[in-house]
Amino acid sequence: PAIHGFFRSIALAPHQSLQDTLRLLTLWFRYGNLKEVEAALLEGFNTVSIDTWLQVIPQIIARIESPLQPVRRLIHELLTSVGKEHPQALIYSLTVASKSQSASRLAAATAIMDKMRKHSAELVDQALMVSHELIRVSILWNEMWHE
Repeated sequence: PAIHGFFRSIALAPHQSLQDTLRLLTLWFRYGNLKEVEAALLEGFNTVSIDTWLQVIPQIIARIESPLQPVRRLIHELLTSVGKEHPQALIYSLTVASKSQSASRLAAATAIMDKMRKHSAELVDQALMVSHELIRVSILWNEMWHE
């Protein structure tokens, strides 16, 4: 399928792959619940560098609570892999997602951060503390009083 072609293109030109990576994400998010697409994605993830995904982290995290279970599972697996290699690249986006009003988004972000905590506990804890303090200093006393 087209997914194999996109993975091959990304693998051959990793420094010029943003457009292909975004198109691959479109296919993944739209058709990722199909078994053959899921299999092609799993196979393709092993053929490209984990660094490929750094440039599209916001798009992936935006779908962290996908209603399609196979898509959601692959997103969590990919983000966990990226978090092992580049925890600093994920931590800010996951911290923001963990402050979400949506229970499923909050749970998904927290689950991935808990996995990251196993190998980067200090980074995760410090990022949560910085996030908490930034929110605390940005809210005026009057706003806190009304909440």
